[in-house]
Amino acid sequence: MGNRMKARIEGIGTYRLIFDTSCFIDLENCLYVPECARNLVSVSRLDDLGFDFKIGHGVFSLYRKDYFYGNGTLVDSLYKFNLDKSFSESLFNIENQGIKRSASNENSALLWHKRLGHISKERMMRLIKKELLPQLDFSDLDVCIECIKGKQTKHITKKPATRSSQLLELIHTDICGPFDAPSWSGEKYFITFIDDYSRYGYTYLLHEKAESVNVLKVFIDEVERQLEKKVKVVRSDRGGEFYGRFTESGQCPGPFAKLLESKGICAKYTMSGTPQQNGVAERRNRTLMEMVRSILSNCKLPMSLWIYALKTATYILNRVPSKAVPMTPFELFKGRKPSLRHLRVWGCPAEVKPYNPHENKLDSRTVSGYFIGYPEKSKGFVFYCHNHSTRIVETGNARFIENGETSGSSESRGVSINEIRIADSSSDVQPQVVVPIVGVQPNTAIEQQNDEHTVPLNQETDNEHVAIQEENVVPQQNLRRSVRDRRSAITDDYVVYTVENECNMNLDADPKTFRKAMESDNSGKWSSAAEEEISSMDVNKVWDLVELPDGFKTVGSGGAVSWKSGKQSVIATSTMEAEFVTCYEATIQALWLRNFISGLGIVDSIAKPLRIYCDNSAAVFFSKNDKYSKGAKHMEIKYLSVKEEVQKRRVAIEHIRTDMMIADPLTKGLPPGIYIGHVEKMGIMEKTLLY
Repeated sequence: MGNRMKARIEGIGTYRLIFDTSCFIDLENCLYVPECARNLVSVSRLDDLGFDFKIGHGVFSLYRKDYFYGNGTLVDSLYKFNLDKSFSESLFNIENQGIKRSASNENSALLWHKRLGHISKERMMRLIKKELLPQLDFSDLDVCIECIKGKQTKHITKKPATRSSQLLELIHTDICGPFDAPSWSGEKYFITFIDDYSRYGYTYLLHEKAESVNVLKVFIDEVERQLEKKVKVVRSDRGGEFYGRFTESGQCPGPFAKLLESKGICAKYTMSGTPQQNGVAERRNRTLMEMVRSILSNCKLPMSLWIYALKTATYILNRVPSKAVPMTPFELFKGRKPSLRHLRVWGCPAEVKPYNPHENKLDSRTVSGYFIGYPEKSKGFVFYCHNHSTRIVETGNARFIENGETSGSSESRGVSINEIRIADSSSDVQPQVVVPIVGVQPNTAIEQQNDEHTVPLNQETDNEHVAIQEENVVPQQNLRRSVRDRRSAITDDYVVYTVENECNMNLDADPKTFRKAMESDNSGKWSSAAEEEISSMDVNKVWDLVELPDGFKTVGSGGAVSWKSGKQSVIATSTMEAEFVTCYEATIQALWLRNFISGLGIVDSIAKPLRIYCDNSAAVFFSKNDKYSKGAKHMEIKYLSVKEEVQKRRVAIEHIRTDMMIADPLTKGLPPGIYIGHVEKMGIMEKTLLY
């Protein structure tokens, strides 16, 4: 103690210090010393807890973060706290009773409860019945704090939630993602909004979770205008994109919560770790993902088309009944029954007739494609046509092939070719004519269309006459109309050609490089064919030898296609501006390459935005931000065209870590290991390795 005297400590515990201002402080690790005449509080310990002090004129004031707790007055050279007398004495006595040692009671149920590892009261009663324990006093076993700390579980409410009585009274929402396979536009998330009364749902795609506030505004404006009602409550989880942040002072709302507050909409949040409180949205996302996986597994289309499968799943769920509502969500939300006659199998093959005002007389009227959904703002269908210039085609003119194989099936079509010998009764010699008949198994997706002027393919006929006309035979003068059925103007060769293509799909692919051709089993044949082709081109003089243009070098396949090294023509005021100017230079070069490759015709189309990687986060964010910025008003207008190209989805500026930027060897010195790795990723290699 302060006077160097020793005193016995009877116990250690927590004491609540309640001031006359009704504020209190829980003092932990307090020492219970009965020999001490006064209760002493350490000022240094209060200082460690973050309290501030103000001393003067015999008054001691206690503050914490500018919040006043209480006063103390000077008594006998010590400051005595002004405590609430109605609570301090009683609490002190209760604390003393808990701290004082008491003789152990062998009949105490609490004592045996602790000895037996905190087992339940029922199990202790069974031990007493079997006379393994003496009769115990259970009066002290009402509550065991240690059991609560060790056995507390989540409280599951079995009472069903109260349903809404009208549209837009309660909206459930949740975000799902990210997905490993982003869409062609770069979306990795989706957010759902479900009306509690009708269970009608909306689904929006997101690049980042922060876009949820923009989607919420679009959703609220649309449904309130269409239904002439107001959204009253929005329920979501406690994620940062919805709730914001939680601090000691309470909720710090984010943009999503602020938008709800500005519109007078009540926001309801789940407790942390309790997704069942937002069960409607959680279940809807699970159902959507199950449908998307099932739809995609039924075909072999690119995984980047999952967004169209998701939209189709949402479209279907709004038109089918569920256990939650007596009618379909569409009927409750729109006020009329939905039509299901236009629904088609997702991913099924189709012959699509796109709008083409410049088509020629002999051009094919359709292109082959696959059905992938329904347009949101038009009446028709959406198709994936890999041979079309845009790949994604919206039209209402199409022929669906739903009864055959699904698109992209790995199973080969069964094809059989039989020979039928037909005798011509009009000739005395009766020659035998061999007609190849192609039999296609029923599982093919080829549809035969017959009319009165066309003989059905592979149809077996009796007494069929096949006319054989020699070149030197003089035709008869008396002409008459033939009594035989007319043959189709299109021969069977096109079927044979189709079958040959299908059979050749199982053959080994041709080598794409000279080195692979020389390593193949048919290297001798490839070598002789190449020499023959080169000799033919040499004889026919099919090329002109010219000088290489200045500033250009020949590169092999897979190498760098464009590189510019030079000083910038402007002086940037920040690193972000310099990086953004570089993004502009890369963008115009990428757009030129896009048009150049499209003009060559070596690929069908370039539907995806060209990705440009930048290791400056500020420049990447600035390219995607369409808001006004003070730093942008001094930039030249041409540099801001990058924002326009990003919004048009022609290019995509994406962030990449500095250690992954493979263009660094062209601009700075690097360690040998990193330098070699970046060069290999560029596709640059020695000339001898190309052969």
